[in-house]
Amino acid sequence: MRNPKRSLPARVVASPQWLFLPALLFLALFWVAPIGPGILISCQEPVAGTAMLEWAGLANYRLLLTEKTFRTNAALTLWYLLGVVGFSTPVAYLAALAIAGRKRGTGAIRALFLLPWVVPPVVSALIFRGLADPQVGPLAAFYQWLSGNPDLIPLHHPFWAMVHVIVHSVWRSVPVLTLFLAAGLTTVPDELYEAAEVDGAGAWQRFRLITLPLTRSHLATGLLLISAFTLQDAETIYAMTGGGPGHDTEVLAVRLFREAFAQGQLHVAAAIGTLLLAAGVALMAFYLILFRRAESAS
Repeated sequence: MRNPKRSLPARVVASPQWLFLPALLFLALFWVAPIGPGILISCQEPVAGTAMLEWAGLANYRLLLTEKTFRTNAALTLWYLLGVVGFSTPVAYLAALAIAGRKRGTGAIRALFLLPWVVPPVVSALIFRGLADPQVGPLAAFYQWLSGNPDLIPLHHPFWAMVHVIVHSVWRSVPVLTLFLAAGLTTVPDELYEAAEVDGAGAWQRFRLITLPLTRSHLATGLLLISAFTLQDAETIYAMTGGGPGHDTEVLAVRLFREAFAQGQLHVAAAIGTLLLAAGVALMAFYLILFRRAESAS
């Protein structure tokens, strides 16, 4: 009888896992390789009076984590992300339900939905900055009405400046999430909705019991994408508010931009970038765990 241990190397060589090797090499070259130098720079600091860098270990991380401004940056980043995801999701579902059908003209509407996403971020940020102008901006008038303050200057007010930044990001994020959800809705059989209506299920019950479970994977993919873009969004906020007033819209990505390009503190910026990368990975893991648990419970 043939010894199975002798065939182990042959089975390893013939394993289909090797098919993933090109993809792994691609990731190592274009994703992992740039991270290494960034982490290295984050563990260094400049030598006074010279252009040299010396090893500092985790000193930059300790400095940031004990800094009040950095904690404010992190809190603002969290609120920014929650605001974008929280408002984009229901709006995207409503839009997806409206364009997911096979009616004439829905194809053109889907194409138009991509316009906010294809507009250059800085251009759309400058447009929204004009919309918040207290003299002629329609959004400024809306904020003044909501706040009950006719003299409100939105971009000079900490709360309303962040609201405006979130509104702009929602405007950019909804189209992408809508297309993901619309693609998911096209895979849901109409018979399920018809059967639910016969059983007396209302609109909310049909959404909760049919639409949401069957589009959960599309929702997860869309949320991962817009969350990644939200975490790294620096140019739009910087173009609209410059991180102000004060530091009230200075999320981590804007702080990184300021440290690297305005202050020239590349070692501090690299540390912020590493922490931001770790936050992105943690967020991705959270989404995957959350949606997998929801799928196993359904």
